[in-house]
Amino acid sequence: AGGPERHVMIGDSRSDLVTAQAVGMPFIGYHRKAGARELLAAAGAPVVLESMRELLAALPD
Repeated sequence: AGGPERHVMIGDSRSDLVTAQAVGMPFIGYHRKAGARELLAAAGAPVVLESMRELLAALPD
């Protein structure tokens, strides 16, 4: 429940980032390829992960 600001979008492309920004949803970039991660960061993704394990490690127990 709640608005888009209470959810998070995980995406692997600039268009995913732009979509999340358009609706006011926090965004986490994810890609296994270093070049793609660099593109996400350059596009303005505030967080870019190399592995979903990083995300799991950040979640509370």
